[in-house]
Parts: sequence; C-alpha cells; structure tokens
Amino acid sequence: MAASSDLGLLANYYYDCPASHGPHAAYLQSVIRSALRGDEAAMRSVIMHKGIFSTGDNEGYSEVPEGLLRTLGDARYAAFVSGQSGEVRDAALGLLPVHTQDFVRTYPRTAKLYHAWIASQRRTSSQTLQPTAGRCGEQI
Repeated sequence: MAASSDLGLLANYYYDCPASHGPHAAYLQSVIRSALRGDEAAMRSVIMHKGIFSTGDNEGYSEVPEGLLRTLGDARYAAFVSGQSGEVRDAALGLLPVHTQDFVRTYPRTAKLYHAWIASQRRTSSQTLQPTAGRCGEQI
C-alpha cells in the first residue's frame, strides 16, 4: 500500500481508482509519482482517467489537474498544457479551481491558458449554433 505522502496531492485519486486494489496497484502508484515529477506521458494518463487510471463512479479524477498544478507549479503545468491535444487540454483545464480568489495571481500562466480555452469554447459553441445556408434557422 502506498503511503499518502508518497502520492502527494493525488493520494485520494489513487485510492478512488479501482486498480489500486488489484494487480496494477504498483504500476498505478508509479505512474502517479512520475506525473507528480512532471513526466508528460504520466500526466496525460492520470488527467485522462481512462483504463486503470479511471476512478469509476468516484470523482477523485477531478482532483488531478489541481494536484498537478499545485505540485509542479504554474510554469511547468502551463508548459505541459500548451503542448497537448485538445482532448488533454480540455481535461487539464476544465476542472481547475479558477473561480477562487487567488487563482489568477497565483497561477498567471495557467489562468491565461484557461481564459483563452474558455473563449475558444464559447466561440465554438456559438459558431455551431449559427444558421448556415443549408440550415436556415429551422428548428427540428
């Protein structure tokens, strides 16, 4: 069993993963520790919470982005997010505690990425709702 301190801010996430109670527990621990050290492949694995990294019905995965941000710091987390695909970027930014009072001041680079991401989500949403020549505002 991994000590909570060994897994830092992702200890709850580990214990929420069903794989933590099976033959993949040691591998799961290893990947979480690597993610906390900034290994990008490991970060993607835990952020995407699929396969053995899934928490099932528990919501421990929602702690992952903040745990990585707080552990790695603003510059490293923002650099990671900047280089990721849209799917990973969505997961890495979508669950951050951006509405806290100090978020922008404490994590300015990540906050800038978050605000750009939100703006792109709004543009994409409004663009898909715009009437087009083939769809002239008809309601189905």
